[in-house]
Amino acid sequence: MKLQHKIALTYGDPSADGHGISETDYYISSHTTGRIIDAVKQTERKLGFKWSTDICADYQQCCLTQEEFTIFKDAGIAIDDYVDPDPEWRNVHDFSGLYLAVAKFSLPSLKTEFIEDDADVIDIDGYGMCSAG
Repeated sequence: MKLQHKIALTYGDPSADGHGISETDYYISSHTTGRIIDAVKQTERKLGFKWSTDICADYQQCCLTQEEFTIFKDAGIAIDDYVDPDPEWRNVHDFSGLYLAVAKFSLPSLKTEFIEDDADVIDIDGYGMCSAG
């Protein structure tokens, strides 16, 4: 499938109603933002978690819990590609990578390529990923 959709994944606090710090990563994708969002929702239902409230959702929570790590690992999601063994995040782009891996679990045909650009934005939560201090 051709990479033809420009997408952006925003995480942190883009609404600035808390710490006000956010990041945006840009990709070219084989699927639309709507299809990616649907795939993440399908994965949430299959694996029993909610991305927006469970994954890096609290202030300065920039790593997965052991339970979250195990859920992804047991499901066959390539968690080692996105999470340090600590398991602290070392590179904030890994949060976007993990989101896309979660989408790919329910949308195996998803292909993406990181780009330096701007595009339509998907707010992928992760309040704890971008913290002051």
